[in-house]
Amino acid sequence: MEKENFKEGDLVKLKSGGPVMTIASSGMGMAACVWFNKDEIFGKHDFYLKNLVKVEADHSFPLPIG
Repeated sequence: MEKENFKEGDLVKLKSGGPVMTIASSGMGMAACVWFNKDEIFGKHDFYLKNLVKVEADHSFPLPIG
């Protein structure tokens, strides 16, 4: 299995599912991820890189402006 390379700004999900998150920073096998859920509640958590998978942007979710 090829090891994925993650960088700041990548969109990821947990391999087990969950919300799309943005990598804010990474190092030492960990990534600090941030996200908003559908209720616009901000989340932040550190995850092991081995538990993440890159995803494509989903532009179908409407984002508020302003």
